[in-house]
Amino acid sequence: MCCMSWPNGSTPRPLRLSAADSLQSSEEDAASRLHVPHTPLEGYEIVEVTIRPGSPALDRRIGEVPWPTGSIVVAATEERELVTPRSGIELRAGERVILLAPTSESGRHHDQ
Repeated sequence: MCCMSWPNGSTPRPLRLSAADSLQSSEEDAASRLHVPHTPLEGYEIVEVTIRPGSPALDRRIGEVPWPTGSIVVAATEERELVTPRSGIELRAGERVILLAPTSESGRHHDQ
């Protein structure tokens, strides 16, 4: 992706502010309190796969594609709109799938 998360895979902690605090704080203050790690999970990376003409994934459903071992589909596009992934979404040329995938020492191929 299944659950949606922040684009980098982190889970934000809720901020507890009093009414007085909320009147005095700005959006910049709140943003400065939010920790966003550079890597979503050690040993994993977020990979965006674009479905290309001739791809083995073309015209298949997300649930039918043999994604790399250990990968989790966290988002996808459907008719060019970002959506929560469902196994029944049919992959057309130009659609994208966002995976949380184990890092690899070898080169990665991001087009399907």
